[in-house]
Amino acid sequence: MKILITGNSGYIGSHLTKLLGKKKNLKLYGLDKSYPQVAIDTFLYQNITFNQQWNIDEEFDCVIHLAAEVAVGRSVSNPILYYQTNTFTSTDTTDRTDFNSLSSYFLFERNTLNRKQFASAGTYFAIRGRIIQGEEFYTPGSTSVFENNFRSIHNWLQFRLTYDTYFKERGKWRLGFYGELAYSTQPISKQPFFHNYTSTMMNCLAFEPTPESKTFFIPAFRAHQFAAAGVKSILIISKNIEWRMEGFLFAPYQKIIEKFPALHLIASGGVSSLDDLIELEEIGCAAAIVGKAIYENKITISELASFN
Repeated sequence: MKILITGNSGYIGSHLTKLLGKKKNLKLYGLDKSYPQVAIDTFLYQNITFNQQWNIDEEFDCVIHLAAEVAVGRSVSNPILYYQTNTFTSTDTTDRTDFNSLSSYFLFERNTLNRKQFASAGTYFAIRGRIIQGEEFYTPGSTSVFENNFRSIHNWLQFRLTYDTYFKERGKWRLGFYGELAYSTQPISKQPFFHNYTSTMMNCLAFEPTPESKTFFIPAFRAHQFAAAGVKSILIISKNIEWRMEGFLFAPYQKIIEKFPALHLIASGGVSSLDDLIELEEIGCAAAIVGKAIYENKITISELASFN
């Protein structure tokens, strides 16, 4: 059997190519504008861009189409442009949200931590408040469900309390605690949401307990109001070497559902078992995205079929 895989050098395409390469009696062909990550003897690579016509003389028994334009570079260079879907082509246009705002804030903090990052001693306490007033301009792209431009006025308050402390050392072992409460009046304002999911989540409060989490946009850890707590275990090996293990709990969904009972809320990210789906159903979530959990074999198709 001859199979053509487009987008074979991407994350899913390379893993699929590797998996199919183990099967007998399969001849794999790849079509991508990047070099393949997986080398297979029966693999045929063609450097064809999306704007070119696919003139291929071969006939295939099966075509698996995974090709799409990579938008990471575009997002970094111009973050106000974005897609609301992971399925788009090079001819699609991006959405654009401009938010011109005026913000003032107050901050009270007390800090005795021994380091700016990965502290192991001391205490940090902070109370923050912010007033945000701004005007949203939304221009839909070709993948948006909207056709017209929107303009909206937004006004809301944000409050955040952060507490990070480390207890006295017992030998070479030290225990730490992290807690955070965040509250926003945005859900009870005249305009609680921006005009799409992505722009709404970008303007939500974010839970970012580690330095690495501050460098990523993670919608699953953003909400208008949330409570979070964590425990840190630190083993001091030497003056400059430590072994750390941290675990955190983050709870944003309940309050959103209570304030907007008619909201069709979809949980995205963090679903790793059938118990998670049961818990989301109990608190009122209408749906959940479980694609990664299926891919990692944490949830099976049969389990989903039996889930009511």
